[in-house]
Amino acid sequence: MRRTPLKHLIERIKDLMHTKITFRFIITFGLIAGIMGAGPILVSSAETSTSATTATASSASISSPKDQSTPTPAINIPFLSHPPKIDGKFDNPLWDTEALQITDFVQFTPKEKGEPSQRTVAWIGYDTKNLYLAIRAYDTEPDKLRYCVTTRDNCMEDDWVFLSLDTFNEKRRSYFLILNPLGIQMDMLRLEEGGNDNMDDSWDTMFFSNGRVDDEGFFVEMAIPFKSIRFPDAERKLWSVIVGRTIARTGEIISWPAMSKNVPGLLTQAQEMVVEGAVEKGSNFEIMP
Repeated sequence: MRRTPLKHLIERIKDLMHTKITFRFIITFGLIAGIMGAGPILVSSAETSTSATTATASSASISSPKDQSTPTPAINIPFLSHPPKIDGKFDNPLWDTEALQITDFVQFTPKEKGEPSQRTVAWIGYDTKNLYLAIRAYDTEPDKLRYCVTTRDNCMEDDWVFLSLDTFNEKRRSYFLILNPLGIQMDMLRLEEGGNDNMDDSWDTMFFSNGRVDDEGFFVEMAIPFKSIRFPDAERKLWSVIVGRTIARTGEIISWPAMSKNVPGLLTQAQEMVVEGAVEKGSNFEIMP
């Protein structure tokens, strides 16, 4: 049987990462572990103004995988004056005027730190209730995007974008929140203990999302209630974040920050970000019928 590009990509990533996975997680881990096997990024400065904060290629320098002596500075996530409407429409000026903008996405595969074939822009911000993320995934051939109307946790073969959120900054566990171009959700936990790793797709949480496909690609938005995740009760919350995208037809995995297969460890390579001030917290109890 001829291997599809996706299956071939998974096999390549498994060989590169030398990772133990179960058959149940072969597709999920194959793509996401590839993104997580990343190299450090040194952000030398972040352009900041009263209207917007931007993390771009011009304001960030990617450090060599061999240079791990310099700590990565944390970036403050901006507090938004009002919540954006999560409708999947690319028409809200709030993203450009108040949120942190991220543009310097690079390939993890097939060419490490290579220029992606398609442009990606992300925005992140928060208020007292939610963490917000928007991603504009440009595509010069939008008719070749892969997406389907399906149930939750059932769109791994699609194009998708994701947010990895390590809210304890322990480099051992991360929430993965994933959206296909229509905003259909997948969520899971990545766990790293004692040199082993696992993607737990049995974990579910509540968050809000929407997405739309147009003639320039697709645009998705998500709002993650702070009540839906766990984090330390501190005034200054230091979290680790990765934002990424896959392009199914080319086998590309694109990430921010930049990743390297030469750096050991996975969750250790995320970008540290700061949430300042009090936010709503929940008890995070889950009742199973």
